[in-house]
This record gives sequence, structure tokens and C-alpha cells, in this order.
Amino acid sequence: EILAEKRQKNLCLYVGKESKKTAGITTLIKHYYCCFSNILEKVVQVEARKQLGLNFGSGSSPNCRGLTLDELARIDFSKMDFSEVARDI
Repeated sequence: EILAEKRQKNLCLYVGKESKKTAGITTLIKHYYCCFSNILEKVVQVEARKQLGLNFGSGSSPNCRGLTLDELARIDFSKMDFSEVARDI
């Protein structure tokens, strides 16, 4: 799927933008998103990162990596908000 399709399906999170300036003029702006295969994957990533104190980085340094097994083991799934998944079903 292309970015526009994933964004339309609410499978992406906006991370930020990166701008390049040449001679004081902005010449390039890139927007960065972390996108996921399905809504459950997105919710688990978002909710787990809240518990673990992790973020998705910034436009100049996006961090869309998956979670490690150690990180997954430290998550309390009972504290996760799965309402977005329920709405999608």
C-alpha cells in the first residue's frame, strides 16, 4: 500500500518534518510517518511505547522500529486502550 492509502485507513502516525535550507531559503521539506500493517499493530506500538517511555522520534530522527522481546515482556496489556481496534472491527 502507498502512504496515502495507509493514512486514509488511520494506520500511520505523523512523526515530524525535516527542512533543508540553502542560502536561507527552504528548499526541501520531508514529512515522516510511522506506518503499520493493521490497526492492532499500531495500537500495540503506541500503547506499549507509552508504558516503556519510548517515542517515535522526530522528523530529523524518526524511530519506527518494532519492539524487542524484552520490551514486549515488560508490557502490561491489561492497561492498554484497545478502543481504536474495537471501533475498526
